[in-house]
Amino acid sequence: MGFYRGEVMFYRELAERTKINTPKCYLAEINAENNFVLLMEDLAPASPGDHMSGCSEQNALVAIKEAALLHAAFWNDSELEQQNWLYVPEGAQGFYTTDLIESSWDYYKDTFSSLMDEDVIKVCDKYVSSHAAWNAPREGPKCFSHNDYRVDNMLFDDKQVAVVDWQTSNYLATGMDVAYFIGSAFSRDQRRAIEHDLLAEYHKVLELEGVRNYSVSQLTDDYRHYSFAVLAVAIAAAVIVKRSPRGDELFLKMITDGAYQALDNDALDLL
Repeated sequence: MGFYRGEVMFYRELAERTKINTPKCYLAEINAENNFVLLMEDLAPASPGDHMSGCSEQNALVAIKEAALLHAAFWNDSELEQQNWLYVPEGAQGFYTTDLIESSWDYYKDTFSSLMDEDVIKVCDKYVSSHAAWNAPREGPKCFSHNDYRVDNMLFDDKQVAVVDWQTSNYLATGMDVAYFIGSAFSRDQRRAIEHDLLAEYHKVLELEGVRNYSVSQLTDDYRHYSFAVLAVAIAAAVIVKRSPRGDELFLKMITDGAYQALDNDALDLL
């Protein structure tokens, strides 16, 4: 699926062109059979984040600024969009077809519905039934996105955040990373209390980095749209990857957080 090549090429071609904090990469090589080598900086004593416990508001603020630095560097970058190694989805979100989402949700609901709140199931039912329309190409700006921007893929050290795991990175409509991150970093009450402040900070950094003609209202619309994206990731992953106790807990949390994020921001109206 191009995951290994995408990560290698990020470090080879893009890492030094953005201000986002990542490990220094000393060697990035891959052959035609997708055998690869990445030799990266040791970031000890930084500690890896844990999706199940989220992160502090201060760390979230740093992480959201890092996302803005990444996106601003490749905002509407038509030259980057033409690179043959780069994955550019046809629709709003790559990798997950409507057929895959529908069949995966049937399995997931049959297997885990007893652990899910009724409101969460209703949101997922509505999203899955509307997936084809939701995943239609979006008008507006595009940028290079990490696409799995959550604390499991971050290393924290004092006031710094280093972002890793660029395998599913791609070039798509704006809003994916901020919605994905904010929806998963906090409890529901914490997220509701801080999400708009984080979006305001993200927008401020975009403007400081030179992004123009992208309003707060556009960002809010993108944020609402992509609050559903985590549902596709977790629903499909629960079927695709090898099952484990942490995986079961992780995917349930991702689906629950995403559903409530969509509810709290009236995103169901978009469907």
